[in-house]
Amino acid sequence: NSEVEVGDCVGSKGKEVLSLAVMAERAGQATGVVSTARITHATPAAMYAHTPHRDWEGDVNMTPEAIAAGCKDIAQQLATWSHGDGFEVIFGGGRDRFLPETMNDPEDTDKKGSRKDGRNLVQEWQNRYSNSGVFLWNKEQFDKLDPQTPHVMGLFERSHMRYEADRLKDNGGEPSLAEMTAKSIDMLSRNPNGFFLMVEGGRIDHAHPTTRAMPTARSRTWWRSTMPSKRLWGR
Repeated sequence: NSEVEVGDCVGSKGKEVLSLAVMAERAGQATGVVSTARITHATPAAMYAHTPHRDWEGDVNMTPEAIAAGCKDIAQQLATWSHGDGFEVIFGGGRDRFLPETMNDPEDTDKKGSRKDGRNLVQEWQNRYSNSGVFLWNKEQFDKLDPQTPHVMGLFERSHMRYEADRLKDNGGEPSLAEMTAKSIDMLSRNPNGFFLMVEGGRIDHAHPTTRAMPTARSRTWWRSTMPSKRLWGR
């Protein structure tokens, strides 16, 4: 909450704020989080993480003092988020915060993960669901995803997903925000108690301050195609 100072790991204990995703899980609803930014970035992280510093997305971003004091990086908090039955849908970027620095990235094979602790958080997340949790990293896998899948984590870039204007240039292919939203609703709407879905078109925030007019314009068009997608606010 507002009493916590930035970076104060010890002082943040006991001052956590209840999120909408936790409230939905307590109500027995299905939950999902979707962003074109890293899934550990500020807006999506607010759904599941408690941290005194928004930049602590991976253990590589944390101070040794914070780690020693017991604070967890944001990626670790997502992989171990256990309210209710956890998120049914996770779509976004930010793969490198989940993979160890010794492991090659599945798409950019000349690059590796960034985790210093040696943990493969993707595998840990899958293990939580006895391997019924499906991990995706490219468009082909996304298109083939069965909407009956109980839990899915799709991390389509090492860092942020591409601007919409550049999306089709991606080596592995990336789904659009509209496609991720529609797929999420198909999966989450199976729950008779309803669902909570957070959707963020995060890259427009990056295009504006760097004065990139085309990505900004395409992002606005992208949102217009996303908003009517299925029953976005229907349940």
